[in-house]
Amino acid sequence: MDKQLIEQIIAAANSDARLHAAQQRAAVALGLENAQPPLHNGCAATLSALLISVGVEIPLTLGAGHLVQRLGGSGIQSRRWQRIGVGEQQAGDVGVTYDLKSPPGADHIYLVAERLDADVMRVADNQQAHTHTRHASGKGKTPTEYFLRPSGPDLATTPLTASALPLPAHLPAQLPAGLQETILEIAAHSELARYDWPGRGVAPAGYIKGMALAFAKAYHNWRENDATALAMAAAAHGNDDNDALDWYAGQFAALGMQNDKDGADTLRHLYVLLTGLGMRESSGRYCEGRDKDADNTAADTAEAGLFQSSYNLIGHSAMMQQLFASYAASTELLSVFQEGVHCKPGDLENHGSEKNGLAFQQLSKSCPAFAVELAALGLRLRRRLWGPINGKTAELRFECDWMLLQVQHAVKQAMQ
Repeated sequence: MDKQLIEQIIAAANSDARLHAAQQRAAVALGLENAQPPLHNGCAATLSALLISVGVEIPLTLGAGHLVQRLGGSGIQSRRWQRIGVGEQQAGDVGVTYDLKSPPGADHIYLVAERLDADVMRVADNQQAHTHTRHASGKGKTPTEYFLRPSGPDLATTPLTASALPLPAHLPAQLPAGLQETILEIAAHSELARYDWPGRGVAPAGYIKGMALAFAKAYHNWRENDATALAMAAAAHGNDDNDALDWYAGQFAALGMQNDKDGADTLRHLYVLLTGLGMRESSGRYCEGRDKDADNTAADTAEAGLFQSSYNLIGHSAMMQQLFASYAASTELLSVFQEGVHCKPGDLENHGSEKNGLAFQQLSKSCPAFAVELAALGLRLRRRLWGPINGKTAELRFECDWMLLQVQHAVKQAMQ
C-alpha cells in the first residue's frame, strides 16, 4: 500500500515546486485562490494535496482531525498508517500536533522532509512556501503528539481474491432509464459518432454510446462524493510520471482544456483522453483479446478489453482492488458496447493460469463499465502502462468534449 510510495512522498516533501502546487490547490479548496502562505487552516488541505500528487488515494481533505482519521484511523476508509512515537520520526512521516482545548483534537499536521536529530526536522506544510525547521518538542509552537508512517501489507506477495476485498462504502444506483435514453440519443447524434479516427476508422456505434453512459455514471458519482470519482476528478498537479493528464498537459492546453482544478471539467477531459485511448488500443471493441504480436501471455500481463489493460495495472492500489471486487460477475453496459461489434472466437480466449489474472481478463471483456472505470483511474495513477499514452498517440477530440458536456448537463438537470 502506501509504504511503497515513501520515496515519492519524501521527494515531494523536498520539492518547493510540488509544495507550491499543493498550496495553490489547497487555497482554491479554501476559497483563497490568490492567497500566499501561511494559509490559515490549510494544513490538511495542503498535505492531502501533496500526498495525492504522489498517488496516495485520499480525497482533498479539510481539517487536521479528518486527515488524521483518513491516514491512521480505524474506519473502513483509513489508510492504516502506523503511529510512531516522538523521537523515532523519519523523513516521509506525518507529524500530528494536539490541542487540548475544548473540543480537543488534532490542530496541525505536517510532512517530515528531513530528520536532523530526534527533535529537529525540516518540514513541509501550509505555513511557508518552502521547507522550514520545526522542533517536535515545540519551541514556541505546539508540541508534536505523535507521527504517522505509511504502512500496509505488501500486496505484491499477498494473495488477492476479489471476494476477500472490502466493497467501496458508496455504490451509487444506476442512472434512471429515461436519462439513459437521453444520453444514448446525445451520443448517436454527436459529431464524434461520425468521426474517422486516424488508422482506426469510424468507431462502433456502441463504443460512443457506451463511453457517454460511462461518463454519465462517473459524473453522477462525482456529484455524490464517491471516492473513486473524486480521485478521477482531482486537479492535475505536476506528476507527469504517473498522471496522464499531466503528461498530456500541452495537448490539453492547445485545445483550451484546463485541468488545474478539481471538478467536472477535469473529470470530463479525462474521459475525452480515455475515449481516444480506447480507439488506439481496441478500435472501440469491448471484446478485444491480447495483442498476438506481444509476449504478454501470463495471466497478470495478458491484455484484455477496450483499453488493453492487464491485471498488473491494479498493483498496490486499494481503490482499484475495490473496483475489481465490486464489479465481480457484472455485465454492466455490455449490451450497449456490443452494438456494431462482431467478436471473433480468438478474442474471447483468456491466457495464463493464475486465477485472478484470468478473472480480470474475463471481466474486462464481459463488463465494459468495469474496463472504463478502471482505465480512467489507471490513467491518473499509472499512465506508463499504456504505450499510446506514453507516445501521445491517443487523440484528444473537441467533438468528444462537446458530446460529454451535453451528457453532463443532462445528468445535472436530472439530479436537480
